[in-house]
Parts: sequence; C-alpha cells; structure tokens
Amino acid sequence: TKLGDNGGTSYLMLTYADSGDGGILVVDNDGQHQGYLYGDGGATSSFGLLDGTGSWAVRCRENEYVELRYDNTARLQTISDGVYVAGKLGIGTSDPNAYGYSYAEDLVIYGGSSADDGAGITIRGNGKRYGIIAFGDTADANAGEIFYDHDVNAMYFRTNGSNSVVFINSAGKVTAGAATGSSDGS
Repeated sequence: TKLGDNGGTSYLMLTYADSGDGGILVVDNDGQHQGYLYGDGGATSSFGLLDGTGSWAVRCRENEYVELRYDNTARLQTISDGVYVAGKLGIGTSDPNAYGYSYAEDLVIYGGSSADDGAGITIRGNGKRYGIIAFGDTADANAGEIFYDHDVNAMYFRTNGSNSVVFINSAGKVTAGAATGSSDGS
C-alpha cells in the first residue's frame, strides 16, 4: 500500500497492495479506532466513511446512491428521482415521538420557540395546475384528497375517489355532498 502523486494532477493517490478493499484508518493517541476512509474494492465500487467499529456511516455506491447510515442501517438515501427517508422525519425536532400525535408521528413539523411563531407546510404549484395532499393505504391508493385547483381557484375535499365531497369556490361558497339544484354553490 502506498500514498503518492497522481501523475501531476491535484489529487493524492492511495494505492492498495492488492485488488481488495482498503483505505485510511484514523486512530487516536490511545489506539482507539475512530473511523475509516474506505473503498470496498468491488467492480461497482462503494466508497465512503466507516465508523470506529467498521460499519458504514456514509456510503456512496457508484452510479446508484449516496446514503447516510445509523447503526449500519440506511436512514437517508438518494434514489434515481429523489430522496428516501427510512423511519420518522422531524423538522424542527430530532424526536418526532415527543411532539407527534400518537398515531401520526411519521412526519412532525415543530414550530418556532415563541408563541408568535407558527408551523406550516407550503405547497407551491410552480406552474402546475393543482396542489394535492393524498391519503391512501394498500387496499385503496386514493382513499382521500385535499385538492386545490389553480384553474378554477377552488378547494376540494374528496373521499373514495369522488370528484368533490366538499367544494369551496373562490367566493367562499361551499357545496357539501350531492348537488341540490342551487347554481350559485351555496
């Protein structure tokens, strides 16, 4: 194993003694392993940081993903079209269980520190026709929706695939349930 120049480039090159895995081990003055800069030596390489026990902490898999790990389990991972989060997600809190409703702590947005601060979610269409929050389960992928239609400037609340169970138009008029014959939406 050697550390050397990479042919006049601005990179320092670490070359392993064989074609397997290897890297740089970081050890403190007491001899404790603190972590590793590591490459697995595979044809499709994984490169990253291992913790002091030798478990992945940050893993970059060639042309596939980057992931952050806790206890050698992927918790945050890039995917081909976005990001995957395993487990609960807290925004403004590292403990969603502490602030979440007992049946809904998968995503918790915890507001500011003063009573004047709020908490919220903004859904901005960016030129799209609608914004939507969808509800579902394995038996029914579209069990319910909160749907805002920019084209007609109206809010819909839908259940079981219905077009609109409750409809609120831009004038604030509300229609609930089946149409009653009133044409003004009251």
